[in-house]
Parts: sequence; structure tokens; C-alpha cells
Amino acid sequence: MKKIGFVFLAALLLVGTVAVVFSLLYSFSKLPGPFATIIAGVVGFLGSKFYEAYTQDKTRLFEKKREIYHQLIKPFRDVLINTKLKKDTEHEGPLPDEFIKGAIEAAFDSMFYASDDVIKLYGEYRSISVNGLVDSDYNLKSLAKLLKAMRKDLGNKYSSIDEVDILKLFINMDYAEEAMYREKFK
Repeated sequence: MKKIGFVFLAALLLVGTVAVVFSLLYSFSKLPGPFATIIAGVVGFLGSKFYEAYTQDKTRLFEKKREIYHQLIKPFRDVLINTKLKKDTEHEGPLPDEFIKGAIEAAFDSMFYASDDVIKLYGEYRSISVNGLVDSDYNLKSLAKLLKAMRKDLGNKYSSIDEVDILKLFINMDYAEEAMYREKFK
């Protein structure tokens, strides 16, 4: 339903823009040559400045989101790296203070920049152990869903990868395991 409303709004905006452009062109044709040239130059200059400001804002927002997402997943990434490298294995208790501090700071920042999906999935992922969901498959799927939502929010809206493709970046899987996870994650 949202898509139909968006398409209708986009079509209405396009028709309105075309009508305004034609009326302006008609008005310009009645102006003396130098005035029409000056007005067209001013409109072009202002349009380019607005577009430049828009693209700079989008770039700044992208960079801020990327930085925050990096900080959100950093504690989990560091635990995975330490596990893979067999470091810090005697540490079975809670995460070190620096991990917790970084995650909390990033969570606060994410409230201003992250998409709704990322915020919900991050909260779900963080709450897995509190809710007694210690199933490793559920944990893996939640992490993969979170990473996929982050990718989508950073501009990969039409990506064809799924949660299993994301997990294969971190976990070695043979074809049978890949098929098993694809079936479980449906």
C-alpha cells in the first residue's frame, strides 16, 4: 500500500513540475532576452547550490551512519576475532569495560542516525541472552539480519545477498551446512 501511495505522489510531483516548467518557459518567452538569460542563470546557479548541499548532506549522513554501525558491531567483532585467534579464552565473564562503553556510546548515537530496522534488530540481538535464547543458530541469524539491515541502510537496498551469504564471511561452511542454514533461516 505504501508503494502505491509513493508512486502516486511521485507521479503527481512529476506532473506538477512539468506544468511549472512549461509555465515558466512561456513567461520567459515574453521577457526581453537579457532578463530571461539572467533569470535562467540565477535559477541554474541556485539549483546547483541546492543540489550540492543535498549531496554533501547525504555524504555526511552516510559517513556518520557507517561510523556508528562500525562502533555498534565492534564489540561483537572483537570477541569473534579473539575467539578465532584463541586470544582471551580464559576470559569467560562479562565483556571488558571498554567494549561495553563503546557499545553504549554507539547505541546512543544510533538513535539519531540508524534506521528503524537497525535499531529494532540491534535491540533484539542484544537481548538474546537475557531472553534465554541461547540457541547458536538463532544468535547467528539475528546477527546476520542486523548486518543485512545495516547494509540496506547504507545504500545496498537492492542487494541479493541473504543472511547465509553474510554468515559465510565469518564461518566456513560446506554446501550441506549452507543448505541447512538456508532452510533453517526461512
